[in-house]
Amino acid sequence: FPDNLLADSVAVTSALQSACGPGVRFFIMADTTFGSCCVDEVAAAHVNADCVVHYGPACLSPVTNLPAYFVFLRTPLDINTCGEVVADLVAKDERLLVLYDLEYAHAIPELRETVRQEAPENSGLTFAEIIGRELNPCKCDKEPILDNDEHSIGGLKWKGSTPTKILWIGKEGPALINVMLTYNSAATVRYDPASGEQTSIFYSQYLIFNIEFSRYYLIERAKDANIVGIVVGTLGVAGYKQAIQNVKQMVKSAGKKSYTLAVGKPNPAKLANFPECDVFVLIACPQTALVDNKEFFAPLLTTFEAQLAFVRGKQWTGSYSLDFRDVQLPADPQDSTTEEEPRFSFISGGYVSSRTGETKRFLLFSQVNLH
Repeated sequence: FPDNLLADSVAVTSALQSACGPGVRFFIMADTTFGSCCVDEVAAAHVNADCVVHYGPACLSPVTNLPAYFVFLRTPLDINTCGEVVADLVAKDERLLVLYDLEYAHAIPELRETVRQEAPENSGLTFAEIIGRELNPCKCDKEPILDNDEHSIGGLKWKGSTPTKILWIGKEGPALINVMLTYNSAATVRYDPASGEQTSIFYSQYLIFNIEFSRYYLIERAKDANIVGIVVGTLGVAGYKQAIQNVKQMVKSAGKKSYTLAVGKPNPAKLANFPECDVFVLIACPQTALVDNKEFFAPLLTTFEAQLAFVRGKQWTGSYSLDFRDVQLPADPQDSTTEEEPRFSFISGGYVSSRTGETKRFLLFSQVNLH
């Protein structure tokens, strides 16, 4: 249970115990080691659990060791008002994708039927579906994709081409930020079921611009770093071990040193114990990977940003991903012992080279007439 649902945990567990009988033992897990949206396999291992029932918000990231069953909140949704919003957007756009907080998943089938009575069949309207309420342990680095036409994010999946507009039903938060960053080429409109209001497209584009601009600054700072701390932010999402190895290899290929840190939920006080680290890279699920760096003494990057900072020749094309399973090593990694040409640092304002682990500054002279 997440913290805000602990008040109901005893009643729910008592009902489950009564239904299953004395042959099944139940333990309530609270105060998760990492994000509350992930399955807490660490705590479950302490009691040798056979499975986990996860209540509340979830990212539905693939699990590593234990099967998991998810129970989502059932927040009311005004079908008629929301249906009018969807129908109005469909009339203005050819390809509209409807995504939502999982707490509104129970109302989506009724909303879909209501909208389809008004919208034409070939309107290009797509409603995402939940990946599933049950997850079995996955030994692969990423959940299998049925075909090239299928997409998934935040526990939702759908088929079709890239949308030109996205309607998000729900509140602001990490799940919405993940969607807007991953599909930043599509305009996003947010419908708030609590107030019945829409958030303008301009706001979403302005927000994404500010996020990407500030994150690009952190990438430039990471390029000048000598020691990198790899912060383990999950021990349950499938593929996290491979992600750690990938980041280690990227850091080594860039001629830098790395330390692997397991500190639970990262906060400024914990990471301040490692002042020798110039930058940190967080290995976490997509909904907890993006951290506000205002109070941290050193930047905390995502694995995607680490790839841009440490892989030579890697350019930012505008695409973005918060899923560490999307970051792969280049086919031909560069030898870290090879000296590279100095590059211009936007942070120090000069030409630097960090191949030896120390920053060197170069003063370039142009041809001048000495007479």
